[in-house]
Amino acid sequence: MSADEVGISSGGQYLFDLLNKWRELGETSELVRSDVIAEYSNDEIYSIYVSRLTRLWLELLPFMEKRSEFSEPFLKEYNSFGECYEKIELLRPDKDDTKIVQKEKVLRAFKLEKVLRMTMDKLKITRFE
Repeated sequence: MSADEVGISSGGQYLFDLLNKWRELGETSELVRSDVIAEYSNDEIYSIYVSRLTRLWLELLPFMEKRSEFSEPFLKEYNSFGECYEKIELLRPDKDDTKIVQKEKVLRAFKLEKVLRMTMDKLKITRFE
């Protein structure tokens, strides 16, 4: 669905795109959470999930600067995921990883998703209006 189809101005196109990325991430997250129960049997879906997480993190980064909605501890936590953008293997379990390391990576990815959700909420860009 395009922004024109739902009557969004060109100025709102960027926010519309962010919402679509968030929706796609949510759909992928559901698949990943099901796969985690099956002990990481689908590397492809998890790779897509990590890719979408890190791309959305980067997209939201400019919104984080000089905003009163975000406390210093929250900004520090958000920025701590920058290394995950540079090294996505920090979020993606590998078959050679121990079960503990795999779990830590998955939990870190879920934490990033939670931080992104909180960011979208604070920016008030979590739904079509």
